[in-house]
Amino acid sequence: MVQMFAHLPDLIEDPSDYAEMFHLTCNVIGHEGHPFAVHFVMFIPALQAQADDEQKEKWLMPALGLQLIGTYAQTELGHGTNLRALETTATLDKATDEFVIHTPTVTALKWWPGNLGKSSNHAIVSANLIIDGKAYGHHNFMVQIR
Repeated sequence: MVQMFAHLPDLIEDPSDYAEMFHLTCNVIGHEGHPFAVHFVMFIPALQAQADDEQKEKWLMPALGLQLIGTYAQTELGHGTNLRALETTATLDKATDEFVIHTPTVTALKWWPGNLGKSSNHAIVSANLIIDGKAYGHHNFMVQIR
């Protein structure tokens, strides 16, 4: 599937332009059924807005070239888009210097993460950050999913 769309960025004047990608995805190709809709409309804009220069080099550039296909996993089954009620946690494990992403209940399951089951290999996952037992609120985390 990725090879079929690999030439897509070459057909667009500026694949990093949110408005152009939104127009292409929604009006030209059609948002419904497009396997990369969330990649272009949510994943790439999230990286553009929230990643630092090092993260952009690591994730945004491959995403623009379709070597990395992403989705956005925020909504939870029991809480919709209510960020204050999100149950998913990202706890810093100091021994490994990694974040442990955890959905402690059925209601914490990420729901409607478009393209997750179709084409994505990475997800921006919304979770409540916990360091040394202290909660620091909602943050986004890049997670390789396959």
